[in-house]
Amino acid sequence: MAKQTFRNEGISMKTKDATGQTVIVTGSNRGIGLGWVKHYLDAGDSVVATCRTPAEATDLIALKEEYGNKLLIEQLDMSNEEHFDRLGEALARYNVRIDIAINNAGSGSGKSFGEWDTESFAITFEVHTIGSALFAQMVTPLLNDGAKMVLTSSGVGSITRANRQNEMDAYAIAKAGVNMLARRLSIRLADRNIVVVALTPGAVLTGMNPNGTISVEESVGLMTSTLDKLTMDDSGSFLQNNGTVVPW
Repeated sequence: MAKQTFRNEGISMKTKDATGQTVIVTGSNRGIGLGWVKHYLDAGDSVVATCRTPAEATDLIALKEEYGNKLLIEQLDMSNEEHFDRLGEALARYNVRIDIAINNAGSGSGKSFGEWDTESFAITFEVHTIGSALFAQMVTPLLNDGAKMVLTSSGVGSITRANRQNEMDAYAIAKAGVNMLARRLSIRLADRNIVVVALTPGAVLTGMNPNGTISVEESVGLMTSTLDKLTMDDSGSFLQNNGTVVPW
């Protein structure tokens, strides 16, 4: 793999060596997204990290100071279609070629039954389902053949495992849509040997989920191990963080 250079307002970013991967992670200013970024930077890879407000992403800014040209921070609001167009055009200008694309960005879980409204459903679908589709469409021309794409899903998106106890109705329906999206993309991108999976991080302890049972580091460790082992036979699957198949 040839060395790559990315430039943004005077900022340059180069891969560490000829074998280093280039990874893009959305929703990377905190939680699981930040965990993905740290993992790949520590592994010597180059990372494009996106978030809604880069100027306020203090943890990413600190990583930029530490890793310099290995990290590029870009703006992406999953509910703003213009952001996708702008980011795709910018990365194309920088001649970025991506080996791993991770759509991690998300939002709250919506309202409980009895309080449903159009706005809460629309916001949830816009960020999780439509946002995932627009991310995939934006990043596909930038992917190297044989690349891997992760669309973050959730166990609550399993129709088979739906239960009365879970109150995250809009979120669950939106994630079920993400699972179908991963399946559809796996078909469309098969001729380029691009692996696409819907991957659930598990019940991770984050600011958005104070009741989580595993740490960000544990979840990311499991997911990266799973990602490393994926082949075309896995493309289109819905997987747990450890690689176990989750029923649709």
